[in-house]
Amino acid sequence: MGVLAELGGDSGGVSLTRVAKRLGLRVSVLVRLCTQLGSASLGGQAGPGWVELHLVQARWVACLTPAGRAMLDSLAQEAGQPQT
Repeated sequence: MGVLAELGGDSGGVSLTRVAKRLGLRVSVLVRLCTQLGSASLGGQAGPGWVELHLVQARWVACLTPAGRAMLDSLAQEAGQPQT
């Protein structure tokens, strides 16, 4: 859940390019991951709705939804880390 962790530190959203560089991924791969983590319906089943993508001044920005932040906090608690 590296994507959630990267987005958890910034409530205003993070550019997809920046997240991709931090995670060592291609932006196209990150877009697919964000689609799966978002609320889009894939194969007739809606995603968990943890991530939203927004176009801000001609660049794509990803941010956690309240559900995504709750999931990140739950994962951190399970791992014994401080919550965001």
